[in-house]
Amino acid sequence: MNWTTVMNAIHAWFVTTSGLAANKVVWAGQPVPKKAYPCAVLTIGDIATIGQDTTSYSAPSAGLITPTTKGMRYFTLSCDVRTIAEPQTPLTPTSGPSYYLGKVRDAVWSPDTETTFRAAELAIVRPLTTTKLDQPIDDVRIELRQVFDIRLVSVSNTTYSTNSYIENVSAAGEIDDIEIDGDFGV
Repeated sequence: MNWTTVMNAIHAWFVTTSGLAANKVVWAGQPVPKKAYPCAVLTIGDIATIGQDTTSYSAPSAGLITPTTKGMRYFTLSCDVRTIAEPQTPLTPTSGPSYYLGKVRDAVWSPDTETTFRAAELAIVRPLTTTKLDQPIDDVRIELRQVFDIRLVSVSNTTYSTNSYIENVSAAGEIDDIEIDGDFGV
């Protein structure tokens, strides 16, 4: 699974379905632009293995060993939409977080969503819950927040590969009554 591909596909899908501008949808840990309301923060969490991983090793060149671990993963995508309520600006049906998340919820099972996620080797397992997390900003303003969780599965088997080098081999033993003992560079 290529996390960059996965995150880019999820971001593009969320921007398209929610109607929020791309610069107002960020990943957790990225700064939220000032005066960004409405905005959304996306988080990937609860990553778990489905079944058991398998690891294979290859040696494409002398001294280089490449382990590749394969296995399926599922995870939760949290979509945290934030708007602001101010006394002089009344809420309208199209200004709160439920408006944007409603559009996302409506698109979860659409053919466009399936096509977008299939290209990133993802599939939706099920939509989960929506949670309200409203909180006061100061004496008069309230940040209105709702978080919608979606369970996804990676349908790609390859989870990661790394390269390792063998620097030295130590060996000891006897061959035809000749004793060999020492370090040998490869």
